[in-house]
Amino acid sequence: MRASVLINNYNYKPYVARAISSCLNQTYPDVEVILYDDGSTDGSLEVIREFSDKIQIIARPNHKRGHCWNQINAVNEAFKLSTGEVIFLLDSDDWFFPDKIEKVMEVFRKQPGLAGVQHPFRLVNEEDEFIKKLKRPIFSEVDILSAIYHTKRQDFYFTQTSGLCFSRSFLQQALPIQEDGLDLIAVDIRLSRMALFAGPVITLRDKLAAYRIHTKNHSSALKDKQYYQAYNTQNIEFFNRLARANNKPEFKEGNRFVAYTKVILLLLRSPMKPAQKVEFIKSWIDSFLNK
Repeated sequence: MRASVLINNYNYKPYVARAISSCLNQTYPDVEVILYDDGSTDGSLEVIREFSDKIQIIARPNHKRGHCWNQINAVNEAFKLSTGEVIFLLDSDDWFFPDKIEKVMEVFRKQPGLAGVQHPFRLVNEEDEFIKKLKRPIFSEVDILSAIYHTKRQDFYFTQTSGLCFSRSFLQQALPIQEDGLDLIAVDIRLSRMALFAGPVITLRDKLAAYRIHTKNHSSALKDKQYYQAYNTQNIEFFNRLARANNKPEFKEGNRFVAYTKVILLLLRSPMKPAQKVEFIKSWIDSFLNK
């Protein structure tokens, strides 16, 4: 089985070489890398072209639709050149650990029919130093769609772009993503939710990639209350469009206290190991304190 990594880049010159190199130095033998550059103006392309004999490069003028649609366009276009049975997404400010692809491919090999596999991260700063801050927790060993309807929250079940891996068969149905007026909903949210309605999604506990914390993270915009409210409205609408299309109940976000109580009870009943449950709680607290 071949693995394809789709890297999207825009003005991440300081980081992009690390991202590319991490894909080229995997323990898994059959990996192709396709990088889409969205009109970078910071010299990124000079760095990227140093790898031109090892990766496929798509360099286009800036898509000019806003961050989310630019990233979606990058994935749409890079996928067209891919040939792998499993597709890995990577933001160019993050990087993969050496055994990531091998571990994920083994899951797909053992469980045919999966729509996706996701995993958590270790966090790094702008100097490539690992930091103690924890990423928002994600459940493993639960049926994600059922858990969302039960807890009436989407907070604890998904990772970001660089932790998402999908079967080719799913992406052939899901891509290209068409513009729909939901300008705040990024590619990771769209594909992770779409995958739930397409087939099983497995959440690993291994931290298989580094997620970089810096001032240009799109997720940092969610700290703005007004932006978050607009995003959350679109997020729920996107989920419910999928629900209606798949004859599922519409999702309504519940009271936070009640929802979090349900999350705790779900965690207590979960087959996750005790140490994993403790880490989940710690990351939950850390995420809450750092909002």
